[in-house]
Amino acid sequence: MASLDARLRAVREKTSGELVGAHITLINFLRGMIGPGCFSVPLALKYAGLWTGFSLIFIIGLITTINMSKLVRCSQYLCALTNTGALNYGNMTEEAFRQSFPILRKHHWVAKAFVNISLFILQLGVCSVAYIFMVDHLKEVLEHIWPHIHITEKELILIAFLPYCAEVSIRSFWLLSAVSVVGNLFMLIALVIIFVKLILTRNMIPELPAITDFNGVMLAAGSILYAFEGQAVVLPIENKLQHPSEMSGFTGVLSTGMSLTTIIYAFCGFFGYIVYGPKVQGSITLNMDSSSGIVFAVKCLLTMIIFTGYLLQHYVIVEMYLPEMWTYFKGRGWGKRSIFCVEYATRYIVVILSMGLALAVPDLGDIISLIGVSIGMMLAMIVPPLIEWVTFLPSWLEKRQHREMFIQSFFNVSFILIGLTFIIFGLKSNIQNLMNKN
Repeated sequence: MASLDARLRAVREKTSGELVGAHITLINFLRGMIGPGCFSVPLALKYAGLWTGFSLIFIIGLITTINMSKLVRCSQYLCALTNTGALNYGNMTEEAFRQSFPILRKHHWVAKAFVNISLFILQLGVCSVAYIFMVDHLKEVLEHIWPHIHITEKELILIAFLPYCAEVSIRSFWLLSAVSVVGNLFMLIALVIIFVKLILTRNMIPELPAITDFNGVMLAAGSILYAFEGQAVVLPIENKLQHPSEMSGFTGVLSTGMSLTTIIYAFCGFFGYIVYGPKVQGSITLNMDSSSGIVFAVKCLLTMIIFTGYLLQHYVIVEMYLPEMWTYFKGRGWGKRSIFCVEYATRYIVVILSMGLALAVPDLGDIISLIGVSIGMMLAMIVPPLIEWVTFLPSWLEKRQHREMFIQSFFNVSFILIGLTFIIFGLKSNIQNLMNKN
């Protein structure tokens, strides 16, 4: 491990520029994992039941941590093998197939395309959730300021289109980072206020179901996994770590960060559900009475946080295709002005797509569960074990490491079966839920 750590550090210092320590990496990881999604966790406990949902938070958190560690392990191994400084999710998948069995090598581009398309759909769903979250809170803010105003969520979704288009026109990474820092500070303030309010609330609901039914558990799994979705975050953060070995282990950045994230989600989910019970909404902030001055201020704060946070989620999508798009059009002799026009057109198309999804599924709880149990489950539960097999199976067979191969294969098969079960029955439950509402 020490040798691998030294090799990766040497390569990254040459290719990745400035590297950061474990404490900064942990802060960045928590910043990427803890967001408004934690306010939707109480809804998962409503779906599954108090203690079933509470247990699911820790079970899904543990499995997600294990699969994230698989991605980190594969990435570090492939970076050292190919003398590469950094690999994102899609490039790592492509490199894993390139370095694997001959029969898999010719399919490396298919594997990369599958992962990148899945990530695109996931981030598009995250953008739609941010869209709906902002609109729901903006509606409450407007109705509090002007009680006689009558405007629907769908009308606000359409009205918000132009401001979002103006926002995603920002190309400056420095400005993007500044917006991120301010948004994170506001998010921390909002979290503290909401958590204190939940703790001090005395009207707890004493009798809540410990478990509901199978469909409820499937809906809950999707909501919880959406909150834990960080596969697109973990590798970019790990690529900037000064000592890569500090990412793994029981006291590593990943384990520590996921433990803190799980505790915060469990706290928010448990207290949010016992305070609001069956009436809990897609975000517990929507249950809070806006007549209170501090609650109204928090909702105004969250509206600004989510609006500016959309830019960061949009940036993840743009960075997936932008470099290759510029290379493609430059190779065909296009000028910068023409490429800029295409770039901005694609930026606005992403806004249109996220707006369309928000109009199609305007309920915050429904879209969170649907995204989590489909694409989120695929990227968190199924793809990491498959990549580990593709990456390490040739080495295990060559070095006759049969014990490790069987142990890892047992866990991989288990995770894949769990993921497939959640996807199949979770999608069925979500579709039935949407049809019943319609």
